[in-house]
Amino acid sequence: MALVSARSVRSSIEASDVACLWTASVDGLFPSRSVEWVAARALERVARDASLAGTLDPSGYLPLLDWIADRTLVAAACLPPDTEADRAADLLAAILHRLLEAAVWAAETSDVTLLQRQLAACPPLLVHPGVATAALGQLVLDADANGNASTIAATLRAATPADAA
Repeated sequence: MALVSARSVRSSIEASDVACLWTASVDGLFPSRSVEWVAARALERVARDASLAGTLDPSGYLPLLDWIADRTLVAAACLPPDTEADRAADLLAAILHRLLEAAVWAAETSDVTLLQRQLAACPPLLVHPGVATAALGQLVLDADANGNASTIAATLRAATPADAA
């Protein structure tokens, strides 16, 4: 499993940059496509991949998928603005896939290490990396993968910047 690469996402972004990105999306931040289009296309690719659920049933998987869905638009805005739209959607889908895959793995194995590494590479407007990794490190996960997934999803939501939700 590959980690989210610093090349795939900006390692940091200022709030004013996001405002500019949102404004630019109206005029087509990505050539001929909007940030919303990139986000929707990437999320569609991830949501269609049923294999990402692993052994989780909907009660465990859907909270993780919901968190990913909630963060998709912010993640799209964090991509370099000069990226061609289809390429941006591919990059974003890969990032979301890796995050979701790591979250499911953590739920199934009760080991959050890979998820913490993935989150550490995320831009701070997507999730507070330090808050998320610290909070995940405090979790006591057990053999109930679905319960673990719900707990992980709640922890990720708590580490989501309120102003970017």
